[in-house]
Amino acid sequence: MIKYNFNLEKLKKFFKLKRKDKNDGFTLVELVAVMAIIAILAAAFIPRFGNYLTEAKKVGILNEAKSIVTAYESIRHKSGFDTDSIGSDFEGDNLPLEAGTLTKLSSATVEQCKLIIDTESNNFTFNDDGTSIIINDDASNSITLD
Repeated sequence: MIKYNFNLEKLKKFFKLKRKDKNDGFTLVELVAVMAIIAILAAAFIPRFGNYLTEAKKVGILNEAKSIVTAYESIRHKSGFDTDSIGSDFEGDNLPLEAGTLTKLSSATVEQCKLIIDTESNNFTFNDDGTSIIINDDASNSITLD
């Protein structure tokens, strides 16, 4: 049988990292450089993030407008109504949609929703405070959001 004689102090010295005499930490120049890099990255990505939020709101509006037009077309085709005779009875909250489907466009007409959906010919933007959308930059053709 082989005997091992371990000297614990020698092992500690062997594995102990040698400390240098200089202080551990970052210099002021290194900290300023890191802050400058973070500021540059923030300046590059914050405007893009804002655009993503606006685009997400637009997609929500488009989806709701599509729901309104789809429900309108479904009623029109199933019931055999003429488009002119339906009028405003099937607009906004009067459409046969599940509760909670219309969260933004409950005051929109079917014609306004058709304009919103036709993104090749029309565009819509949010007003300054985000409480309504303006179709084709025409303030008279705006929809107040819920």
